[in-house]
Amino acid sequence: MEKIEGDLELIRSLMEKAESLEGVEVVPADGFVMMSPVSLEHVRTFRRMTAILDERSDASHGGLEAVGDIEFHHPEWDTGLSPDVVLWHPESETPPRSAELIELALEIVSRSSVENDYITKTDAYAAADIPVYLILDPYTRRATCYSRPEEGAYLVREACPYGETLTLPLPSGPLPVDTSSLPCAPPAARRTSWPRHRVTPVG
Repeated sequence: MEKIEGDLELIRSLMEKAESLEGVEVVPADGFVMMSPVSLEHVRTFRRMTAILDERSDASHGGLEAVGDIEFHHPEWDTGLSPDVVLWHPESETPPRSAELIELALEIVSRSSVENDYITKTDAYAAADIPVYLILDPYTRRATCYSRPEEGAYLVREACPYGETLTLPLPSGPLPVDTSSLPCAPPAARRTSWPRHRVTPVG
């Protein structure tokens, strides 16, 4: 972890270099660039959700595409953001890509990204009017869906424990997600992640 004071270009450079390392998650937060190994549950959640979202990736749904780790930009953001997974309209094959092309932004929580996912990115994605923002948390075993962005905030928040079906109100049509198929962090990891999640600890 390296502390950076007031230099966004340096932060961007460090992140670009770190993201080239296989199996490492890079998270900017409050002047820090944090790097940590990507957990097995993170990888499995990514694979499961891209498979689900691929159902939306054919011509019948407007040519949508599910991808991960693509940087997007918006005038409300100081730097580009790269959601873990997006469902987007691939109208721009070359950077910079606009956040206005995103139908769904998905973040998979890790122990180093809790506040970034639940607070910072919720505000950022709402400010960019991204229609649906989904947070999947293998540690609390909960899915949280934000929708209907208006004036920089999401008007609707729906959450459910893993095991239930959560329907995403996508612009292309509702998409049910069976959360019982999503992987959970092992009990020891869930205990050591507390109290970062600021909810009742589980496991």
